[in-house]
Amino acid sequence: MSAGKLKGNQNWRIRALLNMMYKPAEIANEVGFDRRMFKRVYFPLGCPFATDRDGSIYVNGVAFHDWYFSHYTKRKLQANEAFCRTCDKGVQLVNPVEKEAQRNRYLAGHCPNCNRKISRIVARLFNES
Repeated sequence: MSAGKLKGNQNWRIRALLNMMYKPAEIANEVGFDRRMFKRVYFPLGCPFATDRDGSIYVNGVAFHDWYFSHYTKRKLQANEAFCRTCDKGVQLVNPVEKEAQRNRYLAGHCPNCNRKISRIVARLFNES
């Protein structure tokens, strides 16, 4: 997982941030990650922030939301690719075989880098009853 990428439930919480100035610890507490991630990851990557006369750092909730989702975009895969969790990237399937199981049609193959078994769902099958 790339540094600073949030998990599913955290993605929903970040959408609930308001158009107001938060301290980094407040956003971290609200979304559910460690407050040190701002200094370690987000600020070096260009997260927008402001400081007051005392040197305190504030982050606008909506600006952080917009910055986060523009910086961490969803990965798009080609039709013959699948996501390898070992390599943490989309790779082209080696010798893909189409299979069906549990109402899903999927391609199964191997990663060309680490030889891990990987698969990709290509269609959902529905019962016609």
